[in-house]
Amino acid sequence: MVILDIFLYITIILLLLLYVIIVFCAFTLGYVLNTHLREEHKLEFLFDAIVVDDVLYELYSRERYII
Repeated sequence: MVILDIFLYITIILLLLLYVIIVFCAFTLGYVLNTHLREEHKLEFLFDAIVVDDVLYELYSRERYII
């Protein structure tokens, strides 16, 4: 039983780590593509949406971001 408990804890930690990596990569990729499109095509977006868990945060902006 002890071995199964250790395996369970390791599996949960690895799944949480995988979740954090996927979320970080998604935010990084979205940020890079967003700034690339703004600089290259001079696109202005009405709002940027950020999804954290099940909550959608929207940042309304008419100004360009200063990077």
